[in-house]
Amino acid sequence: MAMLAHVLMILSGFIGPLIIYCIKKDESRFVGFHALQAIYFSIIGFALALVTCGLGSILVIIYGIILAIKSNDGKWEKYWLAGDWAMRSAMHWRSRR
Repeated sequence: MAMLAHVLMILSGFIGPLIIYCIKKDESRFVGFHALQAIYFSIIGFALALVTCGLGSILVIIYGIILAIKSNDGKWEKYWLAGDWAMRSAMHWRSRR
């Protein structure tokens, strides 16, 4: 499911990872973290693509594939910028429950 969140980020932007996050966040911290950072990175990538006239979308695709492979191997790999943000958010929301 973590790998699927990254693949869906490439194909659907933040919608696919958001669905996975809403369904799996309570069942698996690993899947929740990867889905949340895919959401954040898709938003950052969209803004970057606007600023760079589309070149940012190439970064999103390449980085999404790399993290999909690493998450499939069970690694807690982080996206540039979005990984730390997602980790803080995930830990903050879990501590409030």
